[in-house]
Amino acid sequence: MVQHEVFAQEIMCLQSRKSLPRNSSLIALNPIIDEKGLLRLGGRLKRGYLSINERHPLIIPKNHHVAIL
Repeated sequence: MVQHEVFAQEIMCLQSRKSLPRNSSLIALNPIIDEKGLLRLGGRLKRGYLSINERHPLIIPKNHHVAIL
C-alpha cells in the first residue's frame, strides 16, 4: 500500500514496460516488480544463490511513517 501511495507513477511505468521518469528517485535503483506487484531493488544479484528477499529487497520510502517504525 505504501509503495502504491508514494511510487504510483513508477509502478505504472514498470508495469507497462516504459522507462521511469528522469526525475524519479528510484531510477538509480534499477527497480523491478515481483509477481505480487511489489517494487524491489534490481541489480546484478539476480543470479545469486540467495532468496528473493535477499537478492531483491523491497523498496520503502525512507521518510514514510512505515519506514520510521
